[in-house]
Amino acid sequence: MSEEKNKLLREREFKDSKALLPFLKRIFTYSYRHKKWFWLFVASILFVGILDAIMPLIWMYFIDLAIVPGAEAYMTAYKNGTPLEIDYAPVIKYGSLFFITGVLLSLGVFGFVYAAGNIQEKVLFELRRDMFEKLQKLSFSFYDKSQTGWLISRISSDADKVSELISWGFLDFTWGTVMIIA
Repeated sequence: MSEEKNKLLREREFKDSKALLPFLKRIFTYSYRHKKWFWLFVASILFVGILDAIMPLIWMYFIDLAIVPGAEAYMTAYKNGTPLEIDYAPVIKYGSLFFITGVLLSLGVFGFVYAAGNIQEKVLFELRRDMFEKLQKLSFSFYDKSQTGWLISRISSDADKVSELISWGFLDFTWGTVMIIA
């Protein structure tokens, strides 16, 4: 293979940090085309992130306001030899709050998984369609110089990786940011 032909087939590597932002901006325009799913995705992540931050507070109040006073009342009754009167109201209150928060958290997780899956499938379809349309416009000489396996790899596996980045990578980034802030 001549050096010129070899140069055409070589993959471009973007090692410069300035290349990442335009790439991400261009790629995220695909997900933003589906505004309904995009905003459901973002709202669900924010909802889950906030609930994840609230959950330890519920446990803290449960321990401080239900378990510790109950243990202290038990110790006092045991030392004095008096009958123990247990107040179940704080246990029921914080147990119910914990259960409701868990159900809401489950619904939020379902929401972002459902939205992320929809975004991933729609973006994957659009990426592959756009690549196919681009390949249809190329000259026959391009196909003489290009390896078929390389082209198929670009259309199938690379498009899949990019769609995963858009859906699940964005999910991890947003959820992590919300958790740090909350």
